[in-house]
Amino acid sequence: MSTQQNHHSQKALLWAAVSSSGLFFIKFIAFWISGSLVALGSAFDSLGDTAVSLINRKVNALSQEEPDSQHPFGHGGFEVIGALIQGVLLATLGINLIIEAIRRRSGDANLLHPTEFNIAAGILFFSAIAGALISGILGRAEEKNAKDNTRSLALNSDRAHYATDFFTNLLSAVGLMVMSYTGLHWIDQVLGSVAGGLTIIAAVPILKKCYQDIMHQQVSTSEQQSIVDIVFQTNPKIEGIHQLRSRRLGPHLFVDFHMKLDATMPLEEAHEIGDSVIRELKNTFPSVDVIVHLDPDSEPDQMSWSPSYASPIRQK
Repeated sequence: MSTQQNHHSQKALLWAAVSSSGLFFIKFIAFWISGSLVALGSAFDSLGDTAVSLINRKVNALSQEEPDSQHPFGHGGFEVIGALIQGVLLATLGINLIIEAIRRRSGDANLLHPTEFNIAAGILFFSAIAGALISGILGRAEEKNAKDNTRSLALNSDRAHYATDFFTNLLSAVGLMVMSYTGLHWIDQVLGSVAGGLTIIAAVPILKKCYQDIMHQQVSTSEQQSIVDIVFQTNPKIEGIHQLRSRRLGPHLFVDFHMKLDATMPLEEAHEIGDSVIRELKNTFPSVDVIVHLDPDSEPDQMSWSPSYASPIRQK
């Protein structure tokens, strides 16, 4: 990721943290005057957003540090850790909201103040719009990264969270308005449970991405195909590639493969072809780390030890 892209990501995450801290205070006022469970859940959600955005901002910066003697593969793991924390926090918050809704349904905590529902609903409507704007800011930063084939788990997880906030805040506001005019206060517990479920659902893709990075899962087939196409387009003397391996760690992409060349080719020429392939891959994937193994065409492909390496996309 370039310095300019990193600066843009850092700025977006800082704006998200500042905005969500302000939303926490006004949402807590909504809870204080109404006693609504959904307002309280939304307030603590924004408090969590503030903490997580600050964490993500830090891990995003740390993940861009250059490799060192102790971390030769870079520091992309910081983003995985940050996203994992956010995914766990989201899931925990959702579970707690559902538990609190059940507790209130049993009559243990009847703390509602119906006369203030309309004011609280107005605050949550405002919060929904603010959440959508924050998600848009983070989304634009993520799109800038995507155009340059870079990725930030910190931005991705933050944007997903704020996008979910829009729907939960809007749902909460509508629920408060309905309760205000109908007197059906049990709706508060239902909406609390729904908000909890949506929060858990938002955590799933974040945790899935963390799992994929931790388990060194191959990148998508389309990305593998793009890598193969770039290799073959670099030089017509490249006869084939095999044993392609790829994985992501935070914003970094790691790729290695065996490239088949004419066995009679001088070593210097073969080495230059390998370097040109690496340069072309870096032009398309700025955060890529590439290792190319040069094989003579007199040697057979060794693909039997992993079925994934035998895919037809790796044939010329």
